[in-house]
Amino acid sequence: TRQSKAFRLFQLYDRLKHNTYKQVKETMSKSSFHRNINDLMAIGFSKDQLQNLHLDEQVPLGTVLTFDFNNQRPSDYVEPAYEGIKTGSDLLAYLKGESPAENVAPTELDEIYNALENVGMPPFYARALQAGREVRLNEHKSVSFVLWHDGTSNLVFHKPNDKNVRLAPPINPKKTDSPSGKMSFQQWSGNA
Repeated sequence: TRQSKAFRLFQLYDRLKHNTYKQVKETMSKSSFHRNINDLMAIGFSKDQLQNLHLDEQVPLGTVLTFDFNNQRPSDYVEPAYEGIKTGSDLLAYLKGESPAENVAPTELDEIYNALENVGMPPFYARALQAGREVRLNEHKSVSFVLWHDGTSNLVFHKPNDKNVRLAPPINPKKTDSPSGKMSFQQWSGNA
C-alpha cells in the first residue's frame, strides 16, 4: 500500500540521516536498497543529497521550539481596568456600555449576596438559598431567602424544617473579635 511504502521510505531516509550511505547500503538487500533510493529520488532528492545526508546538521525539534510561558502577551498589551464592577449587575451595566453606578436592577443572586453580607454570613450559601433550600446554621437555627409579593426580599431565620417559628438573625457583624474583622463560624451561627 501507499502508506507502507511511505513508511519504508521514511525509515530509509531516517537511517541515511544517522548513518553513512555506504553503511546503510551494506546492511540492506541490494534490490530493496536501490528500489527505495530510486523512489526517494523520484520524489525530489538527488543522489548526492542522499549520499551526504548524514553530513548535514540535524537539529532536534526540542531545541527549535522554545516557549516562554511567562511572556505570552505582546509588549503593547494593556491590562483592562474594571473599576466599580463587583456584582453581576455591575458587569451587566458595563457590558451594556452604562456606568456601574447607574441604577441597574440587581439580580436575585446579588440580593442574596447583599443580604448575607448584611448579617455577616459567608457568601457560599447564596446558590442554595437561590435554589429555595433552607440552610441549616446549627441544630436550632436555619435560614431561608424569601421573596415577598411586593418584590422585596430578605433572609428569614427560623427553626430547622419549621418556617413558621421565626428567630433573630445572627449577631451584628460589626462586633467581631477577630483581627481580620471577619466573623468566625461560631459567631455568625449564633453559638458564640
